[in-house]
Amino acid sequence: MLKICLSRRGKRKHATFRMIVLDKRKDPLGDFIEDLGFYDPHTKKADFNLERIKYWVQNGAKKSSRVERLLEKFDEKKKLVKVSKKKKKIAKQKKEKKKEAPAEPKKEKKVDK
Repeated sequence: MLKICLSRRGKRKHATFRMIVLDKRKDPLGDFIEDLGFYDPHTKKADFNLERIKYWVQNGAKKSSRVERLLEKFDEKKKLVKVSKKKKKIAKQKKEKKKEAPAEPKKEKKVDK
C-alpha cells in the first residue's frame, strides 16, 4: 500500500520537508517512489505538484493527516493570494486612470440670439 507523507530534510534546528510517495512499510528517510514537492515551515514557503498528488490518490495512495492539513492550508492561501492580487491590480489601474486623465473644464454652450 502506498502513502503520501513528509520526509524531514535540512540542517539541525532548521528542518525542511519533502512530500513523497512511498510504500507504507518503508522508511521515509530511505528510498521513495516520487517527490511531490517541498515545505519550509520557517519561511512558510511551499510548492506541491497538485496534479501528481491527485494522480496518486486516485491510484490508491493514502495521505497522512499532516499532509492532508498542509494541502488544505496551501489551497486556502493560494486562493486568497490570487484574490488579493486581483483587487490590488484593479485599484492600481483606477488610480492610474485618474492621474492620466485630469478633469477637463466644462465647455460652455453657445446660444445664438
